[in-house]
Amino acid sequence: MKKICFLMLMAFLTLSVSAQQNGVEKLIGTYQGEVTQFTNGVGVSRKVSVELAMQEDRDKYKLILRGYKLGNSEFEKITISDVDVTPDHGGWFIGVEASPVYERDSKKTNYYIYYRDQNDQSHIDGKRGEMTLVLFFRMRQADNVFSPYIDATLTFVGKKTATTGIGQVESAVTSAKDTAVYNLSGQRVENPRHGVFIVGGKKVVFK
Repeated sequence: MKKICFLMLMAFLTLSVSAQQNGVEKLIGTYQGEVTQFTNGVGVSRKVSVELAMQEDRDKYKLILRGYKLGNSEFEKITISDVDVTPDHGGWFIGVEASPVYERDSKKTNYYIYYRDQNDQSHIDGKRGEMTLVLFFRMRQADNVFSPYIDATLTFVGKKTATTGIGQVESAVTSAKDTAVYNLSGQRVENPRHGVFIVGGKKVVFK
């Protein structure tokens, strides 16, 4: 009897995790909006994009910040890994673990960047589909231990404008020789066979 109850509990937990992941899948994509950088109490805004994607291990997600500017340094991208996305009051809470990362700015200068969530304010509104991302950054030049630290709090607000395959499934037969093909985890596939793949930002069924 105990064994049966244990198996039923494991099955329930598996279904719960699967349902949660399926719910998050609709959130995956690129959000366009504005980020406001507060440095020493002064706020400056600029247009940027934030991509929510699934990590290779599929247990967590990652955020790819594009067009961000920290201090006077502009970055093509800043990748934030090990992100949790969980249901919260009709929306989704975005949990960002404090962690360091090394990135190169537009002038090819390497930077050590430490980031963390700011007071658990990051979330996605379930009704409006709007992402709010509030992060604290501290950075300095990676190759110069004597360079001063720059602290900044950045608040991003934007809406999803492009998806990575979430939407209406289009059935098609294509060789995809000249088009990049990705699986539903965002990994590139060289020789796709039967199944559902992402081609040109849309779901395509290969028969």
